[in-house]
Amino acid sequence: MLMNSNPETKPAATKNAGCFILGLQAISLIPVAIFLSTWFASFSWLLDLLCNFQVIIFWALAFCVLPFLLLRRWRWVLMLSGFTVVSAWCVFSIYLPITRDGNPQTKLRMLSCNIYHENENHDEFISLVREVDPDIFVVIEFTPQWQVALEKLGESYPYQILEPRLLGAGVGVYSRVKLNDTRIFQLTQKTVHDCPVIRARLTIADRSVSMFTVHALSPRFPDFQEIRDEEIRELADLVNDYQGEKFVVGDFNATTWLPIMREFMRTTGLNDSRQGFGIQPTWPQSVLLARIPIDHVFVSNGIAVHSREVKSSIGSDHFPIVVELSLAD
Repeated sequence: MLMNSNPETKPAATKNAGCFILGLQAISLIPVAIFLSTWFASFSWLLDLLCNFQVIIFWALAFCVLPFLLLRRWRWVLMLSGFTVVSAWCVFSIYLPITRDGNPQTKLRMLSCNIYHENENHDEFISLVREVDPDIFVVIEFTPQWQVALEKLGESYPYQILEPRLLGAGVGVYSRVKLNDTRIFQLTQKTVHDCPVIRARLTIADRSVSMFTVHALSPRFPDFQEIRDEEIRELADLVNDYQGEKFVVGDFNATTWLPIMREFMRTTGLNDSRQGFGIQPTWPQSVLLARIPIDHVFVSNGIAVHSREVKSSIGSDHFPIVVELSLAD
């Protein structure tokens, strides 16, 4: 019987295995580098965009652990697992529950939706409003066409603050609760971007609450990111000018993983209404794997969030959100 005595077979196999391991290591370092770079998102437009996709980064890191686990490359397993754990905390800590003690007599149900200015599915949104039956609903990218379409809800929501625009900057508030001390502020007046902010005061069970709406500029270009960040900073200053309980609702075109959003929450002292309810991505409607949470409701410490959910599409590129709030005792 003849034996295979080719001396080159074993070294070639070893060399191929080594190249395979090196390839795996190089590939696994890509999500590591991306994850680390997002910590410097404030210095780069591209990193700012990447920082919004922390869920994808987490799954990429977790996936990279598996081949090294199978190959028993323990140093790489330990290193990649460390980054994965840190990434998991950044992404999934939003699921940690918090105590919600509120006065049931002060409950307020709110619907917020970027309806998309080219969306013509008016009846679908109206059906959603009637289904949810909110006390207040806020519409972003509010146009004159949408203003006409929503007139049929006027009797149910007699208190209105409407700032329609032809393009995507319009905003409207419809309420059953009386709105007092209403004002329209214009952010970043140094730029051409139209960013109206509605401010109103609600009285709930003899207690005053301030609400603010916003639609920050989409950071499609580096200059737009700078404008968006300035809008969010100016919004923070505006919110801080008012005392008492408050909440801010709207499309920030930014996730809370971004430095600018962490700065906003830190300087205003407001809390993310998603805490305890999960990530709840709202955009883009058409790409499941790329969905990120950019539509927000932030509340002050004296406001409890009892429920928060993302509703089905109404033809917009954003999903609507419904939040139920109450004032703490």
